[in-house]
Formats: sequence, C-alpha cells, structure tokens
Amino acid sequence: MKYYLAIFLLFSTFGSIIAQNDAQDLQGNETFLPKLYNHEKRIFLLFSPSKKDDRYEKQMSILLQNRDVLTEAGVALYKIFPKEGLTPLNKHLATANVLKMRQQFNVEDNDFALMYVTVKGAVQMRQEDVTDIERLLTVIDTTTYVRPDYQFSPNDY
Repeated sequence: MKYYLAIFLLFSTFGSIIAQNDAQDLQGNETFLPKLYNHEKRIFLLFSPSKKDDRYEKQMSILLQNRDVLTEAGVALYKIFPKEGLTPLNKHLATANVLKMRQQFNVEDNDFALMYVTVKGAVQMRQEDVTDIERLLTVIDTTTYVRPDYQFSPNDY
C-alpha cells in the first residue's frame, strides 16, 4: 500500500509541476489564436484594407481557382478587414477579435498581408504582396503541422 501511495504522490507532484510550467508558458506567450481557431488544420489570415482592394481581389482569385487543392490540404482562410472579419464559413468575427488580431500580428488598417500561422500563433509565412499558388503550396508542404494538445484527431478513434 505504501508503494502505491508513493507512486501516486510522485505522479501527482510531477503532474502539478508540468501544469505550473504550462500555465507560466501560457501567461508569457499567450496568443489570441487558440481561443478563436480550435479545429482548423492550416490557418491562413488574409488582411486587407477593403474587399475592393486590387491585391485582395487578385489574391482571392488565385485562392478560389485552387480551392480544391487548398481544401484537400486542410486550409482555413480568415479574411480580415479594418473593422470586420470573416471566418472560412463567412461568419462575421467580432470587431474586438479583428482589432486584437491586427495588433497581435502587427498589421495596420491600410496594410495587405497573407499569413500562414499555427494554431498557437506562430507565423510560418508572411507575404505583403499577392502570393502565387506555388509559393503557398511550398510553404504548406515544407512546414510541419503539429496538432495542439487540446484537439482530437478523427483518426484517434
């Protein structure tokens, strides 16, 4: 019985140390993304001054022409404008979320940027000009996708 008690105490102490380190890491490196993007595999953020911006229209044309390839790669595209934003399902993002993302990724209202980010907020790619599909696919193919701890894969079952 003492043996089991000792093992229990060892694991509970070790577990609490890990939990404290994780909590400290989140406080120091807290990002807005995990709260907003819980289930996407590959997140692209398209920042634009407006829907009428030439760069936005050209970039969207490239993305729409290659929709099947990007869907197969698990890409989720969020469109962010100065005071509004749209999810991949074209649902509106709250203005506060849009402003926080612009601040987090240092994108001004008049800036154009296409970013590939991890769920934890690490920027894998930032392009400030229209980006061709070859560049996007190269970035997707050469970056490692790591599923966050709090997500479940359909393949786990």
